[in-house]
Amino acid sequence: MKVVELRPRRDEAYKPSELIQITGHQALSLNARRAITVLWHNAHLSGVEEGKDYVIEIDDLKPDHHKGYEMVEDAIEALMRSIVVLKLPDGGSRRVQFLGGNDLDSPERAAGTLTYSFDKRLIEVLNNSDIWGKINIPVLMAFSSKYAISLYENVAQRAGLRKQSETFTLEQFRAMMGVEEGRYPMFGALNKHVI
Repeated sequence: MKVVELRPRRDEAYKPSELIQITGHQALSLNARRAITVLWHNAHLSGVEEGKDYVIEIDDLKPDHHKGYEMVEDAIEALMRSIVVLKLPDGGSRRVQFLGGNDLDSPERAAGTLTYSFDKRLIEVLNNSDIWGKINIPVLMAFSSKYAISLYENVAQRAGLRKQSETFTLEQFRAMMGVEEGRYPMFGALNKHVI
């Protein structure tokens, strides 16, 4: 049985490693990084299929302390504009949009909900994923740094694997964390502000 066929618990997401190990997410905000996990989790709860629309309560995409929807709107738009590179098991890669179409601006949208979809090329990759990270949604929503989310998800996908340690170059680590080009160039600054 594939992990995508398992139904996760409401507060615990199974996130495919291909969504965790992406490149091209440097410009995404803290809320956008949270939102992609929550949107994927919501889709996974209802069964991931190509061409399917998913519906989520907009409140599920907001941090607990935030009242308005502007952070959600910004996150949705950023995810729609983001082209990410997924690493494929054969060593290749695939470029996809993080998030497909949605009804955020539709006057016919049911109040308090969002209907959205994922690109069929993204769904194809995620349906065949072999490695998944177990992400605790309340923990994810409590982070106050986009780098903390990247670190947490990368550790979560390695939990339970036979590998006891892994070595990264500084550049590999910067890419994994989603550190913007030229930002925190020295390890001391990276350690202070990211790690």
